[in-house]
Amino acid sequence: MKRTSVIGISIKLQDQEKRIIDDSIADPQNAEWKKRLKIIRLIGEAVPPSELAKFYNITETTVKRYIKMYNEGGLEALKPIKQTEHNIESEFVICVKNDDYPESLKIMKAYQTIFDAKAIKHKLIRVIDETGEDYLYSQEYFVPVSLPSDANEILTMVGQT
Repeated sequence: MKRTSVIGISIKLQDQEKRIIDDSIADPQNAEWKKRLKIIRLIGEAVPPSELAKFYNITETTVKRYIKMYNEGGLEALKPIKQTEHNIESEFVICVKNDDYPESLKIMKAYQTIFDAKAIKHKLIRVIDETGEDYLYSQEYFVPVSLPSDANEILTMVGQT
């Protein structure tokens, strides 16, 4: 089923597609597909491709390619052709600024993020900070970090202890 788009950038997600995306994002099997799903979900929430490119440290052309893939083939078209054991995820960020939050955020420390489409739409990011709780911070306080999936799993387990 072909999706319609306005100027090739925005898309309209059906409620069922949103649920499928949200369920798939929760399943950590393939990091690349997970990233692509997050991008499509955020485009559906009207987050500009330029913001997503910056946040995910990819080009705007790549974001637009994912949109085109989705428009032409739906969610299945977003699946990577080759899945490897060394998938990269960007579910961790490095703090580069902590104005007003010096007790909650430490400069140059890695923090785990929690996907939050509404937060990203408002240029915020949900981070598990020094208190062990998740809070929203400005995206400008962080840079995304790409890690091999095994390193990501270890850091996630360490953060839960």
